[in-house]
Amino acid sequence: MWWVVWLWVAVPQVPAGPAFYPPHESILLQSSGLVHLTWNRPGRVFVVRLWKGDTLVSQVTTTERRFPVSVENGGSYTWTVQTSRSSPVEKHSFSVADRFEYHSDGRAGISTSGRGLAGTNGGQLTVELTRNEHGMNLYIQERQEARHYLFCEPGLKFAISARGGDGSAGSAGRDFSGHPQGYDGGGAGWGGNIRVVTRSAPWRDYLDLDVRAGSPGPGGAGGWYRDGEDLVQASDGEPGRPGQGGRVETKIAEP
Repeated sequence: MWWVVWLWVAVPQVPAGPAFYPPHESILLQSSGLVHLTWNRPGRVFVVRLWKGDTLVSQVTTTERRFPVSVENGGSYTWTVQTSRSSPVEKHSFSVADRFEYHSDGRAGISTSGRGLAGTNGGQLTVELTRNEHGMNLYIQERQEARHYLFCEPGLKFAISARGGDGSAGSAGRDFSGHPQGYDGGGAGWGGNIRVVTRSAPWRDYLDLDVRAGSPGPGGAGGWYRDGEDLVQASDGEPGRPGQGGRVETKIAEP
């Protein structure tokens, strides 16, 4: 008679949830100086390492799937979790925001001799708010650049600015010369456009948006000249042309 023996091998169970936290290449929005590194990988013993830049700042061996680390605002970090010497090492990175803001403002006109220069226009941005297992995510897309922010605490607000640049001032007129009149100021840059994509979150609870135009540059003061026996001040330059504010467009995406 043949006896069949079944050998049951216990396989470590991996709990449900995100594979890694923080999400790779995310920027954390938080006031706390603590981040709980979290991973869902099979195994019983884990070696966790954390680097700030190129400096190893923490290394621990643990049986947990969660480990708290101290971080600094403005810091960029890389971390790994490994189950054995032979297991592959996946690198994950994140950073911690030092300011809760993103700027795509136009450049101010550069002050030169003569007429003021105009400011440039604000940027063109696409902003998306979406919630997942990590929390509320903020994605900002501008041309070829994309950033991923994560709200880690309640009540935080993030400022996004696409203001127009200010025009520079016109130069003063030259005294007793061929050009005593003041020079005109530079025009104001126009505000940019922000397209907000959201599914269920009211974006005003999370974002402060600014698409105002810049300020026109003032005209330069008139210089002095002689008109016969009289000493006369020439006219001031005209201020630069005003700009127009940008536009905020809201799109409600399908859930």
